Amino acid sequence: MTDRFGITLRDDGDVRVVAVEGRADALGAPALEAALLESVREGRIWIVVDCARLAYISSSGLRALLAGLKAARGGGGGCALAALADEPERVITTTGFDRLFLYGDDVVEVAARLLSSVAETSG
Repeated sequence: MTDRFGITLRDDGDVRVVAVEGRADALGAPALEAALLESVREGRIWIVVDCARLAYISSSGLRALLAGLKAARGGGGGCALAALADEPERVITTTGFDRLFLYGDDVVEVAARLLSSVAETSG
């Protein structure tokens, strides 16, 4: 893993996968927030953030995730986290973000759960 922050976007059916790499800190978080908000503006309201290569997340990164979650929910969708490494997962659970976000070990599984959780609440 690297200290640099990078983002790769891909679409898997109805889900936008935002793969992050490096540190989501004061330097990387603005790019994360921009990617999440732009995804929602493009109509990609079902978002899974692939954290497999996320080395670190600070309060700035948490704020970016929260902005993305609010935007996705505001558009009628949702945002989930996948493949958190130990340190970022510790931050997510310590801050209570695990109660805000659906999350799990695998992008495909989390995406399916995200879409089915919405179907259950609307049907």
